[in-house]
Amino acid sequence: MMKDRKFMMLAAMGLILCLVMSVCLTACGGSAEAPAEEPAAEEPAAEEATEPAAEEPAAEEPAAEPESEQKEISDKEALEIAIKDAGVKNADIKYPTVEYDMDDGRQEYEVQFYVGTTEYEYTIDALTGDILERSMDND
Repeated sequence: MMKDRKFMMLAAMGLILCLVMSVCLTACGGSAEAPAEEPAAEEPAAEEATEPAAEEPAAEEPAAEPESEQKEISDKEALEIAIKDAGVKNADIKYPTVEYDMDDGRQEYEVQFYVGTTEYEYTIDALTGDILERSMDND
């Protein structure tokens, strides 16, 4: 009798745990946003052709990319920009690091490297390649 009661308690606890886990997993999975798909262009309904078909218009040139969809510079390009600005040789730099970051909605790279005992730090706009901040510190 005691074994049956323990078994029932364990089974009930297992069932409750499974329910809680399924609710948690369902809630986590529902928060991901799927990328928006562009609606398919609808073709006009075919009408009976009584006249000869007209020539198709020439294909339109693709529109320029909006500013929010500009191609980013690469991390290697960000490092090259910083090295050029510092006026040092590639062979002289030690421990280069480049990290991609978002700061106040701006895409940027944080670049750091050493030449001898001097530490160079740069913040470079990931879209334009402009240097936003620079610092140099001798250890």
